[in-house]
Amino acid sequence: MRDEYNFETGPYAGFVHESKSNKALLKVDWNLNANNNMMFRYSRLDAERELPPHPFAISMFDSGRGPNEASLPSQNAGYQINNELNSYAFEWNSRAGSGKWANRLFASYNRFRDFRNSFSDAFPTIRSDRSRSRSRTTWTRTSCSSRTTSRCSWAGTA
Repeated sequence: MRDEYNFETGPYAGFVHESKSNKALLKVDWNLNANNNMMFRYSRLDAERELPPHPFAISMFDSGRGPNEASLPSQNAGYQINNELNSYAFEWNSRAGSGKWANRLFASYNRFRDFRNSFSDAFPTIRSDRSRSRSRTTWTRTSCSSRTTSRCSWAGTA
């Protein structure tokens, strides 16, 4: 695959999908006077998790994407889930009339970004099924508009 199509599959066994996360929390409480207090809170999450390909996406004969008797995905067939969360909160409490009246103002903003990264450039699924047919399909790259395989045309021949 590397020599013919310039596509790096990575290993087929012995690799580990990792998970990482960094978290932070900052909270400030401020008593302005006997009748007023404020609070500010900030929290952050920056996490990533590596996963194999989805079990039934582009699966041949509903066999899944393995590893099983019908398929063997490589490490670079997987993807990474990324989560970025930033959360801000502000609160102001006030009391008046010897504790008979109270007001509370609370405001918050949350920004959550969830996105995926593929471990490799786009590449067609290669299917080899000798048990159902004696023919074999060979994929060849016919043209590319850039260096990445995501903008290439592919042709199959039996």
